[in-house]
Amino acid sequence: MRKVKTTPVLRQSADEHKPKTIIIRNSDGTFVFKQEEIVSIEACNNQVCFHVLAGGLTVPKIVVSLSLSKTEAILNHLPFMRVHRSWIINLAHVRAHLTKDGHSIETVTSQHIPVANSHSEQFVVAFEQFY
Repeated sequence: MRKVKTTPVLRQSADEHKPKTIIIRNSDGTFVFKQEEIVSIEACNNQVCFHVLAGGLTVPKIVVSLSLSKTEAILNHLPFMRVHRSWIINLAHVRAHLTKDGHSIETVTSQHIPVANSHSEQFVVAFEQFY
């Protein structure tokens, strides 16, 4: 599958009561998701993989040629948080914060995502404030 260098575009509806949408473009097409449908974002080599839950179903990951750092900068004002050098999570999809054998997160889609020591304190504060 050929990937095209693109940038996810964030757009907030003119109606403040409508949810923010995220438009993701790659060589497969253009995908529009509400911000709350994105569960996590994973670094996949020099690309990012969006893990999405749409309509209650897990969507196959969407791969975009973009670094995790650039993705983090784009999403910095949404309920997304960098928890590891390879992961950004959506706090709305965290099912559990696990502390046995280090810090990790379980998402509503049963993903287990590590939380780096350097991000653990910031995550705990954000997690408690979010819920």
